[in-house]
Amino acid sequence: MSENANPPAAVQPPQTAPQAATSAQRPPLRRRFIVFGVLALVLLGAAGIVLYYVYEGSHYVSTDNARVAANTAQVTPQIPGRILAWNVGVGSLVQAGQVIGQLDTDTVAQSNAVNLNSLSNLAPLTASRALVRAPISGRIIQSNALVGQLVSVGQSLAVVADTSSAYVSANIKETEISRILPGQQVSVRLDASGSNFQGRVQEIGQATASTFSILPNSNADTGNFTKVAQVVPIKIYPIQKPPVELIPGMSASVKVSLGTPPSNPIAVKTALADQRPLSVTVDVVGTLTAGSTLSVTPQLSGAVTFVGADVGQAVKKGQVLLKLDDSTLRAQLSQAQAALEQAQNAVQQAKANRDLAASTLDRIKALYNVGGASQQDLNNAQTQFTNALVAYQSASTAGIQSAQSQIQNLQTQLAKTIITSPVDGTLASRGVNVGEVVGPGQPVMSLVDNGPLKLNATLSSTQTDLVKLGQAVNLRTDALPGESFVGKISSVGPASIATGQFFPLEVRVFDPSNRLRVGMIATGYLQAKYSPNVPAIPATAIVQIGNQGYVYKVAQGKAVRTPVQLGLSGKDQSGTPYQVVTAGLALGDKVVVSPVDALWDGATVNTAGN
Repeated sequence: MSENANPPAAVQPPQTAPQAATSAQRPPLRRRFIVFGVLALVLLGAAGIVLYYVYEGSHYVSTDNARVAANTAQVTPQIPGRILAWNVGVGSLVQAGQVIGQLDTDTVAQSNAVNLNSLSNLAPLTASRALVRAPISGRIIQSNALVGQLVSVGQSLAVVADTSSAYVSANIKETEISRILPGQQVSVRLDASGSNFQGRVQEIGQATASTFSILPNSNADTGNFTKVAQVVPIKIYPIQKPPVELIPGMSASVKVSLGTPPSNPIAVKTALADQRPLSVTVDVVGTLTAGSTLSVTPQLSGAVTFVGADVGQAVKKGQVLLKLDDSTLRAQLSQAQAALEQAQNAVQQAKANRDLAASTLDRIKALYNVGGASQQDLNNAQTQFTNALVAYQSASTAGIQSAQSQIQNLQTQLAKTIITSPVDGTLASRGVNVGEVVGPGQPVMSLVDNGPLKLNATLSSTQTDLVKLGQAVNLRTDALPGESFVGKISSVGPASIATGQFFPLEVRVFDPSNRLRVGMIATGYLQAKYSPNVPAIPATAIVQIGNQGYVYKVAQGKAVRTPVQLGLSGKDQSGTPYQVVTAGLALGDKVVVSPVDALWDGATVNTAGN
């Protein structure tokens, strides 16, 4: 009974071995979803990256091979010489034409290349070229000059960068350059500050960068050629003010937006190239000279015993400047005076002998008349009188006249040992000291009179028609900063100096305060009326790139960048600055005067607002 009460449990059939392994290897469903999700995200990310690069490659061209650049100009001397003054350093701001240094002129005077006969004619030109001027406006980015340094013609003294028109120069691969067009917008990032600004492609280079490389990539002897990816430079100008100052040499990255440049017309202001009278400022540079310069030369040879003035000292007319040793002449004068005394004594004795002979003759004649003397006595007395008379006449005419002549000559010679000033003036130079021996005609001193000074300067061939005799000139000199002087043109030379196109100009300077000095370098400014027979345009229309000037001429609704040759600059009757154009424009051409920085060659413009 007990066995039936607890029947045994049913026995399950055992699992086979393959079924157990399959059940153990099957991952959970949740894990499968995670794996598939990660794979999907990776694929989507990869696809996104591919799409991004495809989009970027089709819409933009980027490069980090870019740097900030600017138009630069070398500062070079026009004459050899030693630097007397240098007024700028790295970072200094300068204006075009500003005097930034000065050279001496002694090197030119001592140069064998200069004809000494024409040195006086070249002096004004040399003085003008002794001033070192900034060729363009901008900032000094390199300065190699030191005061006292001896420099030669063409030597680089400094480099001026026109930082006001700084741009970004980027190198684009030759395989990408065909997609770059002037006017395309560019995003620029500066590495130094991390700041960004927008720019525009202004110019595409016409040669690869390797064209100007010092090391060529080909061998002309063997014909070998190393093929590398070439790059073409492009210029990018800002279309908005950069957040920081653009310093030449800064590294940058650029991103050019491809496609057609913006076709929306740019509103511009234009002006016609026309003829109009201008007020032109002519500046001339030269050296101040005396109204007249006198050379002091002795008429005798002798040792100097006294010097009465030094360089720069004012002297009066008749003041003793120099004395020569007169001891020999004074000894000769004493001898001549003694000889005169002897001659005078001889005359007195001869006169006494004549008077005695005359008295004896009278006495013998009286005796002879009364028979107290013979004929022989009378003849002897007559002979003695005649001899005494002849001796007296000879002594009075020969001895005394000879002695007097010698004394007068010696006194004249003695007077010449004292050299005096012929005029009121200033001693400009002195080339002799006490104890030195000088000769007749030897220049020992030079004097400048106290009359008005003269500015000896030069005019270029384009300036000669702008000046006239009597025209007022304002003068300034670096030696007296802040002071100005007045002068008038007294002479304009008819012939050019040497072989250059320069004409001598003389300005009479008025200096009532006597502040100016001979030898100072001064600059004269004069206003002239100029009526050019060639076109003139507002100065704001000029775009200066390096040494070349350009304008944007409007033709068929497009801005065409046109190279021009520039002449004189001046102001019209309203005071607007104008620039004369001697080549590149015709009368009636329409040029853009603003905003020129926003334009590029071929940009569409709208002139309806004029």
